Amino acid sequence: MNGTDTILLIEDNPGDVLLIKLAFERLEFPCSIVSVSDGLEALEYLEGHDPYSDRSKFPLPKLILLDLRMPRMDGFEFLQWLRIAPLLRSLPVIVITSCPFSQDVSRAYRAGANSFLVKSVDHSQFTRDLKQALNFWLKEAEIRGHPSTFTTRPDEGAPPFNAKT
Repeated sequence: MNGTDTILLIEDNPGDVLLIKLAFERLEFPCSIVSVSDGLEALEYLEGHDPYSDRSKFPLPKLILLDLRMPRMDGFEFLQWLRIAPLLRSLPVIVITSCPFSQDVSRAYRAGANSFLVKSVDHSQFTRDLKQALNFWLKEAEIRGHPSTFTTRPDEGAPPFNAKT
């Protein structure tokens, strides 16, 4: 992993975005965090649609942190799309949840989530858990080769998504 690795944070709650970014600062983790507010915006980012078309400014992520409950396109719909996108389906996804014992956990695993991270009220505990998850999934991504090293456009052959209005 190098200092230019990108992590895509898909979270609609500005307070949670701030807490997650603070955890990264506390960890002094060598990465860039790009935050989008829902699954549809994440899809646009990953496909390289405007305003995300410049890959030097908006590189493909090494990891996705995903909230499940969002407007327009929720985390479940996003996971279903991602797992059938040919060049993106192997991206590791860590779901961030408030309740680790809900039906959402099972449903997200079935949709393709790799791991879960609980939004803890104890920020120190959350930071430790985040560090452990990042170390595991980013190291794993390097070992197996990551789709961000591909030179073809990620939307070539990507499944279309018709957002609910």
